Amino acid sequence: MSIVCIVPATAAYDFRDENIWVYQGSFEIGVGERADVGDHVIKVHTIDMDETPASATLLVYRNKVYMGSFFVDPLANNEYVYDEVLLIKVLDIKDEKVFLEIYKQEYERVWITDIEKTKLVSGEELTSGDYTIKIIGFSEDGAAVAISKDGTVVQDIYNTGFYKKYNDEFMVKAIYLNLERGEVFVETYRLGVPNIELSMTTEQDIYDPNIPIEYDVVVKNSGTVP
Repeated sequence: MSIVCIVPATAAYDFRDENIWVYQGSFEIGVGERADVGDHVIKVHTIDMDETPASATLLVYRNKVYMGSFFVDPLANNEYVYDEVLLIKVLDIKDEKVFLEIYKQEYERVWITDIEKTKLVSGEELTSGDYTIKIIGFSEDGAAVAISKDGTVVQDIYNTGFYKKYNDEFMVKAIYLNLERGEVFVETYRLGVPNIELSMTTEQDIYDPNIPIEYDVVVKNSGTVP
């Protein structure tokens, strides 16, 4: 058996990675109990049920080394981000238990360049499929940009580096804004989509019993995500 993989050359596309929070699990833990997420451990140090709302102190360990503590409750202090790696969401504290969800930050290659850097001035439009980008004007706050699709128009103020996703399928980013000259350079991006094709071939169509079958498997990805 042999397996051949055919994927698009990575140089054919300009990718943009996106940092996302990936769900790791839900936990119910009491004092002294722990939630393990890879090389990280979240442990309940104290729970105060006399307060309103109830609160708790959680400890963070990494590779069995104590890294710090933080205060949580189910209301204003219900989220804590540790070292830009872990996100702890406290859902509730009751019955001497802390109910929480843990997320881990990962980078996902999802966006590819749709329209490369293009200069636009007031009144100009740029079209990409069903989306139209129009520069409404400029002010000291930035460039007023209208994004329209199927009759729906969303307007935002763009400054250098600002980007926004629309319908989780289209993204517009201001690469550079020059207020003095009244121009903005924008790029657009689309979600990358894999397109997997699987085929298998053999040397012959008919085999006798107890004869090993030699075959080749070809996996082809003609999509925009390798």
